[in-house]
Amino acid sequence: MASVFQRTRWVKADGTKVPKEEALRLIALGEQIEERVGPAWYLNYVDENDRRFTTRSRATTKTEAKRLAVEAELRAERVRRGLDAALPKDGGGTLAELMEWWLETCRKGKAGYASERSGARIHIKKTNFGTMTLLQFNSAMAEQLLLQVQKSGLSLQTVAHVRGYLSRAFNKARKMGRWSGRNPIEDVDGVKIPKYVADYLRAEEIPAVIEALPPEWRALFATAILAGLRRGELFALRKCDVDLGSSLITVRRSHERDTPKGGEADTVPISSELAPFLRAAMEASPSELVFPASDGSMRSRDTDMPRVLRTAMARAGLVEGYRFVCRAKVDSRFSGALPVIHLAAA
Repeated sequence: MASVFQRTRWVKADGTKVPKEEALRLIALGEQIEERVGPAWYLNYVDENDRRFTTRSRATTKTEAKRLAVEAELRAERVRRGLDAALPKDGGGTLAELMEWWLETCRKGKAGYASERSGARIHIKKTNFGTMTLLQFNSAMAEQLLLQVQKSGLSLQTVAHVRGYLSRAFNKARKMGRWSGRNPIEDVDGVKIPKYVADYLRAEEIPAVIEALPPEWRALFATAILAGLRRGELFALRKCDVDLGSSLITVRRSHERDTPKGGEADTVPISSELAPFLRAAMEASPSELVFPASDGSMRSRDTDMPRVLRTAMARAGLVEGYRFVCRAKVDSRFSGALPVIHLAAA
């Protein structure tokens, strides 16, 4: 039968620790001995080898510790019956090691890799949860991790991303034989993100915004607006991808990746309004890229296009100004749409 307990220390008045038997003898002699109960809860259960096993848990309450002990004993019973594979002796390694394995083995070179690596490092690997073994990291721990992310003032979209990283990492580890236990995220509720209705540029506002942009930015933003290309697709667009004769753009890649975000190449029509901008951009470009940096190389993914656009919208008279809004104080309706410091129209 699974059980739990907290270790007790017996301490003399001068702070010296003594064994229980010695403590009881000294108490009988009238000496003052303090009984101190440690904060950690220990689990005691019959393991898959049919032996009594004791291990320290991360549980903070007796109820939680009891649940973990019962779960461990039930799983051990399933292993003994051949219904489950035995878990590795090291508990499957740490959560941080799992995330690193998932990122390098399953995500490197794919869309979103950079943001996934950054998010996993900040919100999972560098936290106290990152040092837990996969055996210790149960559904309750996952709930606490996500609650910690939310309480830090980040958006619900970020919480959803972190939950997704964890779930996909555990699922891949199970499929590829790295982890034989359960995916603890299966028992964690998904994150409901309220829909936010964005205010887009209207057709009659587009000429004024493009005119208000610095000359070196006009062709790039015109293509973004009139062709609907993403930032990475714009930066990676090559002259050979633009066929002015057929009025088609072939979107083949995104920034350093050989495919766009959707995973497949696609064609986008070139409107009569856009054609002059593309022609001028290709004539002015010193390299194979349509919208390169000043030295002909690809623009950095850190290029602050939103700042350029905000300035142009202000110059075009579409906004009266901007006010700084702390992300932690913004209503959750705007989750996923705000940077750390967001400039909202006044």
